[in-house]
Amino acid sequence: MRNKSSLFVKNFATYAIVILLGFTVLAVSFVVIADKYSSDVQKQSLNKVATRASNTAAIMLYYYSPAIDQLFQVTLVQLAADADATIIICDKTGKITYIADRNGCYIQKNTAIYPSAVDELYKNGQYAETGNFGGSFSEIRNIIGLPIISVGNKTFSGAVFVAAPASSNINLLQDVIGAFSIALLAVLLMTLILSYLITARLTHPLKIMANAAKSFARGDFTMRVPEVSRDDEVGELAISFNNMAASMQSLEEQRRDFVANISHDLKTPMTTIAGFVDGMLDGTVPEEKRREYLEVISEEVKRLSRMANRMLDMAKIESGAIVINKTSFDICEMASRIILSFEQVINARGIEVVLNMPSELIITADRDSIAQVIYNLVDNAVKFVDDKGKLSMSISSAGGRIHFKISNTGTEIPMADQQQIFERFYKVDRSRSLNRQGSGLGLYIVKTIVNLHGGDIKVKSGNNETEFYFTLPIES
Repeated sequence: MRNKSSLFVKNFATYAIVILLGFTVLAVSFVVIADKYSSDVQKQSLNKVATRASNTAAIMLYYYSPAIDQLFQVTLVQLAADADATIIICDKTGKITYIADRNGCYIQKNTAIYPSAVDELYKNGQYAETGNFGGSFSEIRNIIGLPIISVGNKTFSGAVFVAAPASSNINLLQDVIGAFSIALLAVLLMTLILSYLITARLTHPLKIMANAAKSFARGDFTMRVPEVSRDDEVGELAISFNNMAASMQSLEEQRRDFVANISHDLKTPMTTIAGFVDGMLDGTVPEEKRREYLEVISEEVKRLSRMANRMLDMAKIESGAIVINKTSFDICEMASRIILSFEQVINARGIEVVLNMPSELIITADRDSIAQVIYNLVDNAVKFVDDKGKLSMSISSAGGRIHFKISNTGTEIPMADQQQIFERFYKVDRSRSLNRQGSGLGLYIVKTIVNLHGGDIKVKSGNNETEFYFTLPIES
């Protein structure tokens, strides 16, 4: 449960960070764009007010009279009220003459605009600022300034400055932040729910796998993960896990069979040896029978030695300690010698042997390893050939490779067994014949050696005959 919670927290934290960053970038971008748009709109509006105030001031100065001055002040108040702004009128020296807002118009004396504003307006023909107008206002304002051009001689006779609070942009920022905060909380809540559901769906098969792994650690390989219809990585993992479990279960069953078989195979000759030795020591075995019994003991010792050697070979293969030392030798001569070593058994059982090979065929390979391959295959064929049956061996070369075939008549190998016969610990004794000896390692060792030499081995069984076939590079 701790792992599931940890995965949920990590997933949700990742999603939340990504969403938070996304919302932050989106909100900042929106505020910047909206602020610029709002500021541009306000400045355009202030520019229109400044233009009307400038034109009205020029007319007032040209046709000045007390009545016109009074009308001018009323106009300034109306323009200031419509724009929610402050309008400042000054002469060309910067001396303020009127200040108007929505509450009224006030005539000024001995008050001046700071010189840089008038200088910039006179130089550029206009003035624009977002600030406090040289300390004239306590808050930030958008300020637009235009010159007053005399109606008569078209000269610079003064200036109009229109200033409106920029607080509306701050309000917009607050509104946007509020809206985005609510949306962010809603999205995070949905993410929390979805993250929990996704994590629960994701971790359910993983939890089953964890329990199955614990079961495997106890030696029970029967547990499986339900293979739900999912086309994602978890579905593939579940299928692979079950395949691994089936393979481990099969391997464990083969290992148990191997232990049982090898225990029996070791016990039988050891019992025979012990019985005959005790019989000779206590005088139960007659003197004339002792040589016969010693020969039986010798055969049993050799069989024990072969089983021990095969287990040692398997250990070398699995540890990667097997080393291939290649030399050149005649494989036909080697095969003939190996067949000759089985002459006594072949004659005793009346087995017909057919050899088809050239007088000489030199290959470059590990001599001892190839001898072990051929010996194991011959031993396997002699073991399972029926009495008075036929054993055939052929060796040839084609395409730069050696082709070796050995076949024997007798009980066939079922197709299901043919797919697994080269696996370690696998035995088909029960399918082919009863009471046969073997550890289930010989063919596994054969395949490994052939593969290490860059070759391949196959088995074919049918029509009361079984054939093993392998190829090797002549030189490598």
